[in-house]
Amino acid sequence: MKKSKLGIARAMSVTLILLLLLTACTTSALEKSISMEAIYPNPNQSNVTIFYTVPPPPPGKVYVLWIVNPDKHEAVNAGQVSGGHNITVHAMVNFEAVGAVVSIEDQPNPASMSHTWALKVGTVTPTTPTPGVTSTPSAGSTPSANPTPAAASSESTNLTHVFHVPLY
Repeated sequence: MKKSKLGIARAMSVTLILLLLLTACTTSALEKSISMEAIYPNPNQSNVTIFYTVPPPPPGKVYVLWIVNPDKHEAVNAGQVSGGHNITVHAMVNFEAVGAVVSIEDQPNPASMSHTWALKVGTVTPTTPTPGVTSTPSAGSTPSANPTPAAASSESTNLTHVFHVPLY
């Protein structure tokens, strides 16, 4: 009788542990967020900072960051970005940036943005046209990842838009 109760207790313990592990994996896999800060030093330039969290891309795929202005049909492939927690990416584009998309691509330099997105922020909706690359980022604007968000600019003369959209 004691062996039977001990076996049931062990089976229940193993089941509980597996259930907790499964719940933890599912919760961390669903954790996504993105926010964008854009500083406009002049009418045709945007210095953009993207803060995001996203799980690794699917096998055989890569994430590509796009800085966009859908109303003006402008999009720039700002480069391949990684999955992870609290990642910061900086880019400079030669138009007024009003949104950003992290797309899921087959390669890091596609001619146009795919319709499969991991994250989006700003004035971007699922029905937003996905224009091809109209320009390339300025020299030195290749995205750079930082484990902690950079400090916001202290220049008070620049206009700043901040978008934050947590995804659930």
